[in-house]
Amino acid sequence: MTDLEFKYLENDGFISNDVFENEIFESVNFEKADFREIEFKNCRFLNCNFMGASFIDSIIKNCDFSNCDISDSYFKNTKLYFCRAEGANISQSHIKLSEFNECLFSYANFSNSAIENTSFENTFLKEAFLSEIKLKKTVFNNCDFSGADVFKTSLKNINLSNCKIYDLKFSENMWEIRGAIINPVQSVEIVKALGVKFV
Repeated sequence: MTDLEFKYLENDGFISNDVFENEIFESVNFEKADFREIEFKNCRFLNCNFMGASFIDSIIKNCDFSNCDISDSYFKNTKLYFCRAEGANISQSHIKLSEFNECLFSYANFSNSAIENTSFENTFLKEAFLSEIKLKKTVFNNCDFSGADVFKTSLKNINLSNCKIYDLKFSENMWEIRGAIINPVQSVEIVKALGVKFV
């Protein structure tokens, strides 16, 4: 049993003011864990369960959460750098005052989440499920949304002008993109999605 697993069991899921580095966890249950002021560095989580977990005032660097269940989780004032969470289930989560930088979230599921006062920098969200998300004061800078599903997610006032938004999946009338900030080249892609043909 790792130190993290022991502390999770010993303290009813509450873990604070600690650093965990260069560890591998496989099929471990961290359900409803309460991580506060912790730091994960170079850790791999293989098929682990973080359902209902909280990450508060924490730093996560170069970690892999791919295919983990992180649904119904809560992130506040937490920074993720160079992390992978491809295929992870992050649905129905609340993310606020946090930063995601150089992360890979391709095929991840953020559906039905609330994201506010949070920034995504140089992050891949290719083919991600971003449906029915509530976005408030959220910044996306140089992110890749290619093929992402944004069904029923309003992008109004969201600046996507330096992001890749090819083949986004909208509802039939494409109301999701109304009011979004895009560049002229991107506008051509949107017009094509409407079925307009250029001559």
